[in-house]
Amino acid sequence: MAAVLFLAAEAVLRLVERAHGGRLPGEHFAASLKLPPGSQFAGRSVNRLGYWDDEFQVEPPPGVFRVAVLGDGLTLSGSYKTNCLSLLEPLVPGIEIYHFGLPRAGPREFAAQFVLDVAEFQPHLVLAFFSVGDDVTGQSHSHAAFDWHGVRLARLVTELLPERPSKNTVLDGASAAADYEDYLRQCVQRLAVCRTPIDDELDRLWRQSLAQLGDLLRQCRRRELPLALVVVPVEYQVDRRLCETLRRRAGYEPGQLDLELPQRRLAQFASAHDLPLIDLLPHLRASEKSPYLRQASNWNDEGHALAGQALRGLLQAHFGETIAVVPRPAAETVMRPRQSEAD
Repeated sequence: MAAVLFLAAEAVLRLVERAHGGRLPGEHFAASLKLPPGSQFAGRSVNRLGYWDDEFQVEPPPGVFRVAVLGDGLTLSGSYKTNCLSLLEPLVPGIEIYHFGLPRAGPREFAAQFVLDVAEFQPHLVLAFFSVGDDVTGQSHSHAAFDWHGVRLARLVTELLPERPSKNTVLDGASAAADYEDYLRQCVQRLAVCRTPIDDELDRLWRQSLAQLGDLLRQCRRRELPLALVVVPVEYQVDRRLCETLRRRAGYEPGQLDLELPQRRLAQFASAHDLPLIDLLPHLRASEKSPYLRQASNWNDEGHALAGQALRGLLQAHFGETIAVVPRPAAETVMRPRQSEAD
């Protein structure tokens, strides 16, 4: 039955792609990865486009510096009130955040997402979160670019199945707490990004990830939009005891780990492309409390607060003058009411 469905989906896909000149409309990609529109998630409704935010308006209000954020499940963690992006808006007067985070996304998806959704809403800045733990080692080994065909085919197969899985599955999977052994196994897999020397396979994955960031950068600059990079550390870079546990499990010698290696590679990329960058590692390390949830890669309230403060510094240092000179109407409140204020 599955083989028949696969062949049928493949045939339908080819017919639809041919009808659209070899390219399927962007909404098929969006529907495959986005949150269920209208659903409730962590204290906030998902908008009609499938993003965890208020409904988007095409033109920014007068006097508002609009920041479009591309991120993964980490940017969707916490609650609406404690999430770092919710905290960031009141920290920097004159900005508004449009949150384009997806439960599973990375540089492979960001350029496609920018073209399909982000550019329409005329941001003044694109802020892309790069997760050190997933965005290199989690890359597909078989595709150097985003696998449009694979996503389309998977979606068509799913639609042909007699019983469709719940749309909330992606949320449940993103928030489910693994037991300690599973958590450690996942962490060990991400340990490879800090192993030195880098082997050929990891070097290939690095070059692939940076090329995908380059695609996003070109899309932004084609529209004369600045792009800034937020480097998100993996938890063992912050927690030395966890790092030592993982090192022993992986069988690495102490000299085979370079915990700042990913940050240096990304800093070199940013410098070569004149790209503003904020590395969250020193900010999270400086905390007296753990910034992570127990046995999880997501931040707790402390982690989100630290990230919000660090992002404030990035915006003020690199874009403060631009934010300050955005034309504003006299004697008028320029910020749009957020959902929590309007209710």
